[in-house]
Amino acid sequence: MNKICEHCKEPMECDPTGRERLFCSDKCRQAAYRRRRGGGARRPRRQRVTIEVATLERFIIETWVAAGDGIGAAALLSFADHIQAPIDYLVIERAVERRQAETERARRGLDALLDFAL
Repeated sequence: MNKICEHCKEPMECDPTGRERLFCSDKCRQAAYRRRRGGGARRPRRQRVTIEVATLERFIIETWVAAGDGIGAAALLSFADHIQAPIDYLVIERAVERRQAETERARRGLDALLDFAL
């Protein structure tokens, strides 16, 4: 006895005994369920994002210097530990110290200009 799959409309063979099948395969049965449910296609899998370690280090340094207190950078460092990124903490520390020294020199230079102008 031949019957037609309710989802793909392809002919399918049915056993003469037992309950009649509505679908030709589990794949069609699942697709029909999704269509009835209104979900349509499957939910896409989470996309993996990759970032180079040097880029992450630069982002940590920029965040640390911009905030001035290192709270945001501490959160990023915690995240880097969580994902087991091979971060070179010494490079970050030296870069932050260098940036802070540059900022302090620029601030002193600006203060000197302001004092001279007054």
